[in-house]
Amino acid sequence: MYRTTRIAGLLLAGCALGIVRVPSVAAITDEEFNALKELVIQQGQRIDQLEKAHEQDRKTIEQNQAVHEKDQQELQQLKQRLEEPHGAPPGAATAQVQPVHPIPEGTSATHNFLVVGDAEIQFGKTDGSHSAFVLADFAPIFLFRAHDNILFEAGFDITLQNGSNGSHNSALPRPSG
Repeated sequence: MYRTTRIAGLLLAGCALGIVRVPSVAAITDEEFNALKELVIQQGQRIDQLEKAHEQDRKTIEQNQAVHEKDQQELQQLKQRLEEPHGAPPGAATAQVQPVHPIPEGTSATHNFLVVGDAEIQFGKTDGSHSAFVLADFAPIFLFRAHDNILFEAGFDITLQNGSNGSHNSALPRPSG
């Protein structure tokens, strides 16, 4: 029995050593450690830079939102100002808008009555003949403005021709020959 106990004890000790035995870890050199340390320091600096950039972006966004809100308020004010003449008291908008040519007060005929139109004179000379006026035409147009929206027009033509048959082509004397 002593022998079995001894063998059982050795087996038990072997199992205990197998379980307790710590696997071997590869040793890290100082160079590798310093390289890892430098890498961690660089990553920390990069994180700091990103946090600063994020903070600046956040401030820029807040400023842009403030400017946008201010622009929206100005836009609303301008829209209200455009709508004001419709809701303004009587006379406020009419004081700003005046007709281009207002009718003067009273009964002044010089401003309400106009004479316009055209005149035409033809002069001709052919070889071997004397020069002559062939045609004279006067076409006056009379305009009367009774109101801003009412305009009366009248016109006629006065024509004088040199020649017997009234034709423009035969009015010039023909050369003798």
